[in-house]
Amino acid sequence: MEQKLSMSVVICGVKNADFDIIYSVKLLREIFPNAELILSSNDSSLTKAQQIIAAVDKVIDCGNYGHLPSLKFPAHSISNTVNNNINKQIASNYAGINAASGELVLKLRTDQILFNDDILSLWELIESVPVSNSCRKGRIITSSVFSINPRYSERMPFHISDMMQFGYRQDLLHYYSAPQYTLEYAVWYEKNPHHKHSNFNERSFRSLYAVEQWLALHYIYNKEEEFPVRFHNDFSTEIIENFESILPDYFIIAHPDDIGLRISKFESARSYFNTQCYSTYESIELLKKANPDLKITNKYFPKGIDKKKYKYVRFFLEIKVIQLAIKIMPADFKSFLKSIIA
Repeated sequence: MEQKLSMSVVICGVKNADFDIIYSVKLLREIFPNAELILSSNDSSLTKAQQIIAAVDKVIDCGNYGHLPSLKFPAHSISNTVNNNINKQIASNYAGINAASGELVLKLRTDQILFNDDILSLWELIESVPVSNSCRKGRIITSSVFSINPRYSERMPFHISDMMQFGYRQDLLHYYSAPQYTLEYAVWYEKNPHHKHSNFNERSFRSLYAVEQWLALHYIYNKEEEFPVRFHNDFSTEIIENFESILPDYFIIAHPDDIGLRISKFESARSYFNTQCYSTYESIELLKKANPDLKITNKYFPKGIDKKKYKYVRFFLEIKVIQLAIKIMPADFKSFLKSIIA
């Protein structure tokens, strides 16, 4: 599809063993032949590699600093923890997008890639729909991978994925203008109790907010004192309904299969993001609901198990005896069960 506005592709992240970034760049050149390609990373093995420097148009070295303790408490041992890199992420993404000359920016991670330009079809569908917030030029297309629907097992409103994004450069710069995340917030639940309504998944959090919430909330509300939620699983029917009413004015969520996004690192979580995260279909339905006077055609389809059926599946999955049975069953049978609800 022909792209009318100038476009930049910003690839952010560290070296990834699963996918050769040189191959990624070559494929992106074929899909978006007129786009500017930028690598923004704090990994010197990438930013100083001559082959990569020659393959892209710009390389931004952000410096490797700013990690915080893991977002969640370690499940078994310290070796299972993953640093909370929110501040590194803010710095590298902002720097890469700031260096972009295109009016539109596609932001990818080094471990993900698009195989086609289907995202432009989605953009064409939504770009003419007016936004009510005068501070934003348009909507940001993002991935359904961990754009969590707070009605299910992790009740976290405003948990909007930041892995892949497409939108106006000025909007993405605003998105990554969130303030640095503090150490106090990163270890909040080491000294403060979780809310009494917290379930098992929500009690695993060490951090006051999820990374995705911190970024999305600042993008929508600008100041922390304006946030409608006080902690990661602060929810109610009113909060969720308000969240869904304003969501389509800022974000359009796209399932990886609908935009040709390769997400090999997260394939094991497919049944989760198919059933517990917003799909392209659901996102467009929310957009239609918010704009009843406009004729918006939803050509996308629901993913995973029917949501009305899923609530009954969840009821059984939350029974401890069934959880124990699942824990000890063979891996192949677990995979079969996952495929049923994927």
